[in-house]
Amino acid sequence: MCYATDSNLHRFNNSILRISMTMQMSDIHNNMIVVGVKFVAYEGGIHLQIQQSKFILGKLNTNTPVWKKLDDFVHNTNEKMSYGTLSDFSGQLYLDDVMLPPKYVVTGVRFLSRKVPPAGYYLQVHGTPFDLQTGKLDPENSMWFIGGNWEFSKRSDYERDRIEIKNLDHDDPIRCNGYNYDQTTNKFIQFRHSSVTKDAGQSTIPYIDAQPVEIYPAFPLSGIGLFYRERAGCGGYVAPRIFAIDTTQHK
Repeated sequence: MCYATDSNLHRFNNSILRISMTMQMSDIHNNMIVVGVKFVAYEGGIHLQIQQSKFILGKLNTNTPVWKKLDDFVHNTNEKMSYGTLSDFSGQLYLDDVMLPPKYVVTGVRFLSRKVPPAGYYLQVHGTPFDLQTGKLDPENSMWFIGGNWEFSKRSDYERDRIEIKNLDHDDPIRCNGYNYDQTTNKFIQFRHSSVTKDAGQSTIPYIDAQPVEIYPAFPLSGIGLFYRERAGCGGYVAPRIFAIDTTQHK
């Protein structure tokens, strides 16, 4: 498992009120896989950008990892919109670890919306079967996965109802230090204004951690998740985390 470190946290401007629902896919037909992710601000919205690298003869080409260019938002109202707003569904975001079956690697990510309570935006991860020895991907059998679909997705967390992380009347996160990592999944958090008494309600919380999350040297991934950095009374940060494949499952 890989996290961004606590130092040098970044946040996005409070005017960002959209979340991208555009697929971010590696070039699987050129044997490229996802090896890192990061939140970025682009065109007034939040995107989860992917870093991709080429797999050759059972090894990653460590000279090839690149951050793939983001697609533009679709603004034409006659087309399916490529973004949602944080005011929709009360601005709620699911916090899940999306894990893939054995012998699959991550080849894409996207956010989708759910209207059934607790409504909100959730992460999907695209997985593609591959042969660790040859490095060959099998795009014909690629699939999308969500949190809790598989027995290796921390089943105990998904044997209960989804839990809300309470962040009402919390302060601006930038004023706080010493955040804790919430390791559990199957939760959700609502974007809302900060405390009126502590921060005059001028910030949108939680903040988004914009640090890149990657493994060095680059390594194939078996899952991607979202988690919350928290401290009592503070708004906190939402950040991505990645999971490296277990090579013993690919023999």
